Amino acid sequence: MADAEAGAPDVGGGGTGGDGMAADSGPPYPGAQACQWPGWYASPALPKGCDSVCIPDDVTKRVPALKWIDRSDWCADCQWLEPSWWPGAQPNNAAPLTPAIRASGAGPDIIGLGVHNPDKSFTVGMYNALGNPVLGIRVAQDISCGAVAATLGGDGTAATRFRTGYANQRWMLRPMDRAGELMLATQPDFTYDDAFVGINSPNRSFFTADWIVDAFGGNFMSLVDVKADTVTKIASLPGAPPGEYDSAVISGNAIFVRAFTDKSSWFVVENGVVKPFLGGPNVDIDRVATDGKWIVWNEGTQLAPDPSDSSRMLAQRHDLYRAPFTTDATKIQRQLLVPDTPRFYGTSAFANGYYTDITLNHPDGSTVNHSQALVVQVDTGRAWSSDLPQGYVWGGRNYPAPTELWGAVSPDHYNVQYAYTIGRVPYADMTQIQAKMP
Repeated sequence: MADAEAGAPDVGGGGTGGDGMAADSGPPYPGAQACQWPGWYASPALPKGCDSVCIPDDVTKRVPALKWIDRSDWCADCQWLEPSWWPGAQPNNAAPLTPAIRASGAGPDIIGLGVHNPDKSFTVGMYNALGNPVLGIRVAQDISCGAVAATLGGDGTAATRFRTGYANQRWMLRPMDRAGELMLATQPDFTYDDAFVGINSPNRSFFTADWIVDAFGGNFMSLVDVKADTVTKIASLPGAPPGEYDSAVISGNAIFVRAFTDKSSWFVVENGVVKPFLGGPNVDIDRVATDGKWIVWNEGTQLAPDPSDSSRMLAQRHDLYRAPFTTDATKIQRQLLVPDTPRFYGTSAFANGYYTDITLNHPDGSTVNHSQALVVQVDTGRAWSSDLPQGYVWGGRNYPAPTELWGAVSPDHYNVQYAYTIGRVPYADMTQIQAKMP
């Protein structure tokens, strides 16, 4: 299960956009309270009277379908999401997207993205492989009744995490073909005990259908067994190392966790046992990804103090490695996949046999960050770099489909908050940087 990360922030957002002129189809459930936008109603998943987190009467009327047009001026088979696809957008000023595309499957079979509406409200949409919406959640700018995050896990599970104030934090999980149920159901799949989480809200979340991992800051990282309806703090398990736990990857029943001190290393939790996995005194392992067949990681060496932060070590060289999947550090069969890569800045993704990540450079000598995408076919080691033309740049998280890379794109510079639209670039149209493993 590749990169089961769900780092979307809680959304709070209030206004128009995504409504079109469709007539109201009526409440989506008996007694539903109308929200401020026509065709949107309060979700029964939140307390009665909460009309700032809303669901549509008919998702196909309120959330536009994805509409692709060619960008043959980029490359022969390039496409992007037509910028005025979202009502209220102008041809040269599309409603800004979140700069991360989350998806699963070869279609991709399900896609998740967020749109900042012109009135400052925020809409989360999930789409099937045909580009038709299957879930819509709209959140007002001023939200006092709680917060909601909706996103996708690496195994295709769709989920919402919501809370009331700082209490009663709970998760709803559904298979991708039932994503539309997420904000209609009233019985969560897991609810935190308020005494366990206190007033903390997760900084980042990672999940599959069976496991939820929430990073609350420091080494406060929870491990939820969904089927058993139990939760523990990973730091309380025997052998848990010191450091800040800020990232996790879930594969089957194995949970890989990053621990940061002055550099990063990884350990694995399996059957309640914590074991070292990747790291060491002279290396920095910033990221790990797996699809259950391979494990891929970037290994930083030649460590030196960070000039801007003396408590942190920075690697001067980075190499990308692979190994057949294992949870036993003594059985890792490391193989150099791509040597001497630039430092990665985005969020990695591993799906359909391809690993992808984001790098930054300054081609014109300026301080403006220009992003490039690295794509590696992990079985063969064949690798490409994608530098978007005409000043466009990739966002912070892409998705590798079987023949092309999907990702949020923006004009001018790398932006960690907003993107302009979504681009699709075939691997065949990228710059090949490596034909096979070295």
